[in-house]
Amino acid sequence: MKLFPQMRHSSTFWLNFFLPLILALETGCATVEQLRCLHHTEKQPPFSADKLKPCFGVSDFTYPASNVSHNVYCIGSDRSKPPVILLHELPGLSGKTLEYAENLSEDFTVYVPMLFGELNQNSTFRGISAFLFNGEWGWPLGGSNLDRNTLIVRWLRGLVSEIERQHDGHSIGVIGNCLTGSLPLLLLDNANVNAVVLAQPTLPMRFIHYSEEDRRSLGISESELDAAKRLIEKKDIKIYGVRFAGDCVSSRKKQDTLGQKFGVRYENAEIEEAEYKNPPECRSGDCSKAHSTLIGEWQPGSASEWRRQEVRKYLKNPSTFTRHPVRKESNEK
Repeated sequence: MKLFPQMRHSSTFWLNFFLPLILALETGCATVEQLRCLHHTEKQPPFSADKLKPCFGVSDFTYPASNVSHNVYCIGSDRSKPPVILLHELPGLSGKTLEYAENLSEDFTVYVPMLFGELNQNSTFRGISAFLFNGEWGWPLGGSNLDRNTLIVRWLRGLVSEIERQHDGHSIGVIGNCLTGSLPLLLLDNANVNAVVLAQPTLPMRFIHYSEEDRRSLGISESELDAAKRLIEKKDIKIYGVRFAGDCVSSRKKQDTLGQKFGVRYENAEIEEAEYKNPPECRSGDCSKAHSTLIGEWQPGSASEWRRQEVRKYLKNPSTFTRHPVRKESNEK
């Protein structure tokens, strides 16, 4: 289902005028931090299309209960490995996202849905347009939170069910990033989803003003959070969460909410400033813009690489995973 279909024919207006105008109305940190997502693919060459294959033999996966279709790509030919769903950030299914998917494919069958935008391209403004206006994400301008009846969530639940069918008996992991950071919590009611990674969750995206409640919120309903807590306890598993300490769009208060809700079952892997205040580790040499923990800021030897290694270990053993002391380096000579 698509709302406002006539807008398809005036995308230039929406993308080049109206959306930047909305962003300009945001205040302070919200404006700057959301626009930081624009640069994730600046220096990343396009991912080879030869390595991408439709996961289900067709380009689109449609879940009838949602009447929503999206492309789902798989990397690697060995489908015997345990499945992991990698959800992309606001910039869309970029080269860096696909690079991370390829990295994960050494140990997992990686499913990468394209929720909006163009393959291998920075699609930030298209992402904002889809989030606000296509109806799949509810009605964000009206302050609604996501729940299991939201169209994009229903579609993802259908995708999980199809993956479960194709990987009978395998545990399923889900990694959310940025805009999709908290979505894995809404997929836990599938019995096979036993590992969820919440990387710098940013929902809710508010305009004009972020309230204190917004900064604490994960953009999903309280009843769904309660349901996630019950499922986590029933499955006897942990949640892995990560953000940069200085990231104010993915506020530390969101981490506090997760810690309060899930207690000892929440593994808080926040990247402290002492770990990443080293310009060579940060995008464009500016650590103040560090936001994308697993994708945008990744470089060999960086704090993000350390977290990638942890995520891999967690996905393999979500019940027994325990974090080891974090690598800390001083910037003082």
